[in-house]
Amino acid sequence: MDHVRERSGGRCECDGRCGLDHGGRCAARDRLPHPDTGATVVLTTMHLDHAPEHCEDANLLHACQRCHNRYDAPAR
Repeated sequence: MDHVRERSGGRCECDGRCGLDHGGRCAARDRLPHPDTGATVVLTTMHLDHAPEHCEDANLLHACQRCHNRYDAPAR
């Protein structure tokens, strides 16, 4: 999944799928303070269909904790 990390350029790829209006793409950057929360960002790989075994590029986003947790919340 290193290709997802490279594709993201170290920035969260969420475009509002998490339910927040980012005004485009989320501004959170890996290892820096989150622009909204101030917490240190650790980007993770988010599976859009919530199935970790499905690792096709179209099913993956590199996302900050905030976006990833909000996106996954309804599936938990």
